[in-house]
Amino acid sequence: VTVDGAAPSSHWASGTGASVTSSGSFGTFAAGTHNYVIIATDVPDDVAHLIDEESRDLPGVDVTVQERREYEYGPLLSHVIGYTGAVTANDLAQPDNTYLPDAQIGKSGVEEDDIAVRIALRIQYMGQLRDLEVRTGHEWLDGPESLDQVIADFEVLYAKVYALSARSPELGYLITQIVLSGTIEVEKPALPQEPLADESPPGDATKGKRDVYWRDEWIEADIYEMERLKAGNRLEGLAIIESPSTTFVVPPSSSAYLDEHRIFHLDWREEV
Repeated sequence: VTVDGAAPSSHWASGTGASVTSSGSFGTFAAGTHNYVIIATDVPDDVAHLIDEESRDLPGVDVTVQERREYEYGPLLSHVIGYTGAVTANDLAQPDNTYLPDAQIGKSGVEEDDIAVRIALRIQYMGQLRDLEVRTGHEWLDGPESLDQVIADFEVLYAKVYALSARSPELGYLITQIVLSGTIEVEKPALPQEPLADESPPGDATKGKRDVYWRDEWIEADIYEMERLKAGNRLEGLAIIESPSTTFVVPPSSSAYLDEHRIFHLDWREEV
């Protein structure tokens, strides 16, 4: 989405929605267009048309159409399809950046060419109740020769599961399901590498003390902010380490050491 006549940007998105924006002297883009403030999004069509018609009386106010991604099956396969989001300062700082500051870009997901697709068939003899899954190792079956190989593999698998004498090719074969699977290499996470500080946590990481119910009694515990702890800090229990996404408890008679990768190591000095 852009303003002042610049070309719209679209990255891994589908569907549209109207946004009302107001431009002014709030700064400039690298391309020289005015910055703007979003007043409203998902504006109804009749409202968007009315604002557009009255644009002469609303200087600096514009209606733009924003492309967005719509998920037909909700969260299903969201980890593969990915999601879109606003461009970040880090994206804009890249040497090959071509995004405008208001761009919506793909934030996650995988590329189609990176997915290794394999086909499997579930087959049974005609008239029987149980089928077996035969994996082909191919993306698709190219012709009768490929299908003949699948049938031969089914015969081998059937003899292993049941018995060689139980095979009944004279009954014919029934393909009950075609199974497609896709695999992709998992991205290795990049662990942070921080310099080690003293074992004593910094003062701004301490949030005070709080009574905590532990093993049928109330015990005073130290409370810490996880994001403010430094690599190399060691916390003695009983301690509560808080973060917006999790809470980590250091039991009594134990300690937790935060290493250079920001991974906690719990040291149990005695059975608690």
